[in-house]
Amino acid sequence: MTLPDKSTTDDSGFLRRLRAADPEACETVVRLHWESVYRQQWLQCFDRELAADLTQETFVEAWKSVRGFRGESHIRTWLHTLAVRVWQRHLAKRPREQASPLTLQTLADPQPGPETVAEQGVTRERVRAALQRLPEAQRESIVLFYQQEMKYEEIAAAVGIPVGTVKSRLHEGLKRLRQLLGTENHG
Repeated sequence: MTLPDKSTTDDSGFLRRLRAADPEACETVVRLHWESVYRQQWLQCFDRELAADLTQETFVEAWKSVRGFRGESHIRTWLHTLAVRVWQRHLAKRPREQASPLTLQTLADPQPGPETVAEQGVTRERVRAALQRLPEAQRESIVLFYQQEMKYEEIAAAVGIPVGTVKSRLHEGLKRLRQLLGTENHG
């Protein structure tokens, strides 16, 4: 039997199997979405082990709440919404002074691909360092929009804010990134 791809995992038959805890359906969701959820968590914390823990926690939460998933959004959107909640709970539990220091090791790409190898250098590290310096809300919106390619409406639903706030956070976050990277247009 061939496993479904991302586009067919949202059909009603697959969702019924998922809600019934069909091992094949659960494995398919993990196989298709683990990397994306992991990357979202990693771009929030820049810590491989923590990102892996948060990703695992996201999928545990997904299995606990799958019966309540009505299928009104794509599985991918639902998982990224859960990932946002897991990240926010982590932040709420973490003392402010416990923020991990930014090092070159934590900025290394967790799974470098061909584009990363080609782009390795100061620019990529500077972007990561600048992203790390953004306020949490702006970084979260930028990660969800640019890295996870979620739409404004999906981000709004995931984070629980109005669409206008998503747009504002993106605008202000990108403006701040340009400043941090020294690419602000002064003319």
